[in-house]
Amino acid sequence: MPEHREEHGGKTISIGGDDTNPTLTIDGQEVEVVRDEDVGRFTTLHLPYTSYETVLELAKQVIDNVPDFRTN
Repeated sequence: MPEHREEHGGKTISIGGDDTNPTLTIDGQEVEVVRDEDVGRFTTLHLPYTSYETVLELAKQVIDNVPDFRTN
């Protein structure tokens, strides 16, 4: 997957890698993302018990719901 950059909530999301091994940074801070091979969805320890269809959707939820990433 080529690098994708997008703004959300005053933060810069950068996504790279591929569907099997995606990379995600939010304002330069690396966020670990894992793809569940059984269902093809993405997860992160920042939002346990949830999974997302895309890394971008996951990143936006991290920004909106994880205090360390929220814009005050």
